[in-house]
Amino acid sequence: NVTVTGTGDSNYKNKTSQQTLTFLGFSETILVLDGTEYFQPPAALPLPGGAQWVKIVPSDLGLSSGTTGLGTNDPSQSFQFLGGNLSSPSVVGSEKIDGVATTHYKMTIDLQSLYQRIGQAESNLSPFESQALQALSKEANLSAVPAEAWLDSHGLVRRFAYTLTVKTADGSIGETSTFDFSNFGEAVHVT
Repeated sequence: NVTVTGTGDSNYKNKTSQQTLTFLGFSETILVLDGTEYFQPPAALPLPGGAQWVKIVPSDLGLSSGTTGLGTNDPSQSFQFLGGNLSSPSVVGSEKIDGVATTHYKMTIDLQSLYQRIGQAESNLSPFESQALQALSKEANLSAVPAEAWLDSHGLVRRFAYTLTVKTADGSIGETSTFDFSNFGEAVHVT
């Protein structure tokens, strides 16, 4: 089992965000400033020329200029960045997330096009990571990934989860990612 923990702030109105992901003793940071993404990989993955940050513009991911996952004031719209194709959601029921009443939905999402775009962008930066993404797309059905979302009465996503299943020689490996969103309306601090 490997646990990846992410924390950070996002301001959808100003298109700024700072997220830090920690896993296996490594950490990486993703910043979005004025709609442009900056990525700082773990120190164990040095960048060419001693660079510390990678700038990723929307066209690197096949998006139109000025478009990011933080493109609107509505956090629920950020899921369009996942590749856009969500199946018709079905209602599972009502649940509380961090004390807030939500409606729980199940759906499938198509991550195939997103992974292809990321792989193309990373081939210019890290051939190894690009090859790893290509291998993943051959071993997992990325066009129908099971997902769940919990939306509050304002349409804000309070929790989002998806599961990838990768075939191996001995069976399969499952990965579940869960994202919790809270503290809406509070000040965002991006450095």
